[in-house]
Amino acid sequence: MTDDSPLNESSAQEFDPGRRLRQLRLELGLSQRELSRRAGMTNANLSMIEQGRVSPSLQTLERILRAIPISLEDFFRADAAISPSVFAAAEQIRITQPGVELFVATASGFEGQPTVVRGLLKPSASISDSPAFPKNSWLSGVVAQGYLTLVLEETKWTLGAGDAFQFHRNRSFHLENQHNQDLHLTLVVSSGAQVVDIKV
Repeated sequence: MTDDSPLNESSAQEFDPGRRLRQLRLELGLSQRELSRRAGMTNANLSMIEQGRVSPSLQTLERILRAIPISLEDFFRADAAISPSVFAAAEQIRITQPGVELFVATASGFEGQPTVVRGLLKPSASISDSPAFPKNSWLSGVVAQGYLTLVLEETKWTLGAGDAFQFHRNRSFHLENQHNQDLHLTLVVSSGAQVVDIKV
């Protein structure tokens, strides 16, 4: 079944998915509008689920849970709180290319959630593409140490420690270290289509 269906009034249920969703949403301080936006559904549909007026299909429930994020297993454990994901350095996925090391912190089961990437670029190294940066995503970052030359289509910026950037991956880009010291970056990759991209 792919559509949400009305609840059977006579069926007694110990577990109320709508109440559980509402509880988790409030714990995160999210409005219905924000959670429905993240889950790619209408605010009215989420409201009806939370009120118990419709029972979510498994597909709909999984989409909402990815937006929270919480696993299906933890969702059905009513006592489970939303626990943060912690990634020790040794647990992060290491991606290398000449002069570049990327350390990707991501959890299985939470596709579509932001991914944190630590980056090290040696002098003269650059990145223009990587499996860590999917095509339909936003790439945000901050320079932790060193200097970054960001080339976005025809425009070039030099960023120092504390400077940040954000752009959608539908544009051609280069992250370059044109200086004689190591460049350390912290990046966040967020999936999602580009809504507005105004060029001045």
